[in-house]
Amino acid sequence: MSGNRIVGIIIFLGTIGSFFACQSGYAISPDARLQRYINELSDKKTANEARSELVSIGSPAVPHLLTVAENQKEKDSVRVLAISALSDIRDMASAARLIPLLKDKNVKIRRASARALGATKNKDAVGPLKEALKDYDPEVRFMSVRSLQQIGDPSVIDTYLTLITDQDPRIRIFSVMGLGDIKDVRAIGPLSEVARDPDGNVRLELSKTLGKIGDPACIEPLSFMIKSDPDLAIRREALIAVSGIKDQRTTDLLVDAGQNGDKDLRCQACIGMGKIKDPKTVSTLAKLLQDESTPVKIEASKALAAINNDEAKAALKTVMEDESSKVRHTAAIALSK
Repeated sequence: MSGNRIVGIIIFLGTIGSFFACQSGYAISPDARLQRYINELSDKKTANEARSELVSIGSPAVPHLLTVAENQKEKDSVRVLAISALSDIRDMASAARLIPLLKDKNVKIRRASARALGATKNKDAVGPLKEALKDYDPEVRFMSVRSLQQIGDPSVIDTYLTLITDQDPRIRIFSVMGLGDIKDVRAIGPLSEVARDPDGNVRLELSKTLGKIGDPACIEPLSFMIKSDPDLAIRREALIAVSGIKDQRTTDLLVDAGQNGDKDLRCQACIGMGKIKDPKTVSTLAKLLQDESTPVKIEASKALAAINNDEAKAALKTVMEDESSKVRHTAAIALSK
C-alpha cells in the first residue's frame, strides 16, 4: 500500500471520528454546549430535555438561565421553564435576580419566581415574599407562603399567625407548618382555634405542629382532637403528638384511648404508653394483652417491656401461651431482656 493511500485513510478516519464526536457532544466546548441547551429551551421538541441538561450542569448554567428569565422579549413559557430550572438548581445567589420577578407583569412569571425563591433558601427573599402575599393571584400567594416555610425564618411568625385564618386551605396548611418549624409557644393559643378548621388536612398538620412545639399547653387542643375530631387519621396523629409530652394528662389520654378507642387508636395508645413509660399504665396494658387485635397485643407487650417493672413482667407471662406466635415471641423477647 502506497504512503499517500495510508495518509488518505488516516485523514478519512480522523474526519469520521471528529464527526461522531461532535454528534455526541464531546467535542463541543462547555460554554458552547451550555448555550446550545439555552437555545433549545425555545423549541417545544427539545425544551424539557434541555432543561434537564441545564439542571445537571448546575451553577455554571445559573447566569444564563437568569438572563432568559429576565428577558421581557422572550416567550413567557420559556422564561417560566428557565425559572423552574433555577428552582431545581437551588443556587442561593440567584435569589437577588429572582426577587424583582415577583413584580413581573406576567402572573406565570410571578408564580414561578415565588416558588423558586423558596428553593434557594435565601433569607433576603423573606421580605419580598411577604409583600407577594398581597398579590391578587391565589397561586402567587400560595407559592409565597410555601417558600417562606421552606426558608424557615422565625421572623415570619406574625405573618403565619395572620394566615392561619386565610380563605385558602393550602395557605393555612403551610402557615401551620411554618409555626411548627419555629416552635414558639406564643403560637399555641391561636393554633388551638385551628383544631376546629373545616379542612381535615389543616387539622392533620396542626396535630403534627403541636407535637413539634411539645409544650404542656399543647395538650388541651390535642385532647380536643383526640376526643372530638371526626377523622380517625387526625385522632391518631394527635395521639402520636401528645405522646411526646410528659404530663399526667397525657397518661390519662393514652389510657382512655387504650380502653375506649377503636383498634388503630388502641394500638397507637400502646405505643404512646411505651414511650412515656408511666407505671400507672401497666394495668391498662395488661388488659390490652387480651385484646381481640393481634397488633394491639404486640404493642402492649412492647410497652410493658419498656416499663419493665415487676407488674409489667407478671403481665407479660400471661401471654406466653397466646394463640398468636407473634404475641408469644414478642413477650418472650421482652421477658428475656
